[in-house]
Amino acid sequence: MGSIEAWTRFFGWCTVLNLGMYLISVVAVLTMRGFILRRNARWFGIPEEEVLRTTFRWIATYKLALIMLALVPWLALKLMA
Repeated sequence: MGSIEAWTRFFGWCTVLNLGMYLISVVAVLTMRGFILRRNARWFGIPEEEVLRTTFRWIATYKLALIMLALVPWLALKLMA
């Protein structure tokens, strides 16, 4: 797995799979917001407002990690090829 083409495929699939997980998470939070807030607030014993802030912070962090760790390397390899 040392060729640029292999690494490009690897990071391309990483991007696709992570983007799918990201979109599923966003859709789940947007469509089941009340359920997720109540359940997590009860499980962790914190106010719903804090659960909401933490959830959106997690989504933003995941998006940033997706861009920096999968999309950018894939784009760099595509430019090199």
